[in-house]
Amino acid sequence: MSEELLAPYRDLPSARRPGKIIVEGRWAVEALLQSHFVVESVILEADLDNPPSISRDIPTLKLQKEEIDSLVGFEFHHGVLACATRPSPTRLVDWLKDTGGPETTTFAICVHLADASNLGAIVRSAAALGLDGVLVPAGAGTDPFSRKSIRASSGAAFRLPVLECLDLQSDLSALREKATVIASTLSEDSVSVAEMEIPSGLRFILLGSEKDGLPSDWLDLATMKVKIPVGNGIDSLNVAAAAAILFFLLR
Repeated sequence: MSEELLAPYRDLPSARRPGKIIVEGRWAVEALLQSHFVVESVILEADLDNPPSISRDIPTLKLQKEEIDSLVGFEFHHGVLACATRPSPTRLVDWLKDTGGPETTTFAICVHLADASNLGAIVRSAAALGLDGVLVPAGAGTDPFSRKSIRASSGAAFRLPVLECLDLQSDLSALREKATVIASTLSEDSVSVAEMEIPSGLRFILLGSEKDGLPSDWLDLATMKVKIPVGNGIDSLNVAAAAAILFFLLR
């Protein structure tokens, strides 16, 4: 049994895996296998019913559940694991130039989110509600390709572009003349989403961290600031819930 193949899966909760993505569970692994990502290997529980369809050129191992538990370092119940090559961070302006896109294009930008489940839920909502991608500043905030984030996205992380972007503020600043940058914020100069004029063209939705919201340097990039009115003593919505509402309004 190849130690090189098994190495990325060892002690999953604690070990770092530069350049790798580890994916858990049937639905997420099937989405990965159908994506453009380079799949390096798959591990299946030996007694798994109806395993996903796997190309013959992808190294695949069947292990007993006890062997998988020992390998990953905890009791594993999802039946299937995969390892893929992690995409390198990119510049937004370069990616837009390379891919083009429809006349109206909408991206969510997640700024310094701390909770991987929130980021995964945002990716899932973005895919379901017709956004064209989710952008994250490279090296800041929670990892969009963590096992927890991918699991919370229900595999949607492989169904639309999720980009770690270098110099994202600089690129966003350069795009402001031809784009609408919508900040979700409770600042005093924000307007209710009920009064928001829905823009067309290139659109970016800025979503801030769970605790502090959007930092001032990101708010300065906004061309529009909106808030979602709430009541009953609640001061704001969870960022993933707020994101889904904004995505629905802009679809």
